[in-house]
Amino acid sequence: MIAAPSRVPALDGPRGVASLVVVVNHCLMTDPTLAAVAAGTGRAAPGTLAWWLAYTPLHLVWAGTEAVLLFFVLSGFVLTGSATRDGFGWGSYYAQRLPRLYRARALQIVGALLLVVAALCRPPVLRVLERPWVQWLGSRSFSLYLTHDAVVISTVLLFGGRPPVWLTMLDAVPVALVVAEVFFRGAERPAHRLARRIGRRVEGAAQVRPVA
Repeated sequence: MIAAPSRVPALDGPRGVASLVVVVNHCLMTDPTLAAVAAGTGRAAPGTLAWWLAYTPLHLVWAGTEAVLLFFVLSGFVLTGSATRDGFGWGSYYAQRLPRLYRARALQIVGALLLVVAALCRPPVLRVLERPWVQWLGSRSFSLYLTHDAVVISTVLLFGGRPPVWLTMLDAVPVALVVAEVFFRGAERPAHRLARRIGRRVEGAAQVRPVA
């Protein structure tokens, strides 16, 4: 069996892009028309900006549900260590899980899987996803995911409760990136360092413990 690499830097790129898409989604969902389209309770008038965002490939810019599913796919890729257990079988696993969990999201998950495969196998895609700014976005994606809602809601309230979508985007997206950087430096990265220190101490204690 070929050992999988412990970390695939190119996969940080899709994770970062997905987190930014979620931020854009939450900004645009402050528009009543787009919120109704997303909920399936309304339609955008042809030719309007909402129509272009809802019914053309521009929808990818704010495809929040699909971005979250991409997170799930990437998490599954990372957590596939369970597949090495004795007695594990992919056939029985998918036969049990797919009909119950993924029936309604099959096309979205296939698209996310194709993106992961492209990130791993296509050199042009790899070059884009390994650019420094994409890597930076990927490394801050969890902090961005945790903090952006507060920024979007604060922006909406700051501008009177129902500002134009363009104003929400113009204010909330850059502020969310700054807040994510601050949160990463002040909370996420120190937490990672603390976890590594604790892990090393636990491993060291286990190694020096005498065998009874």
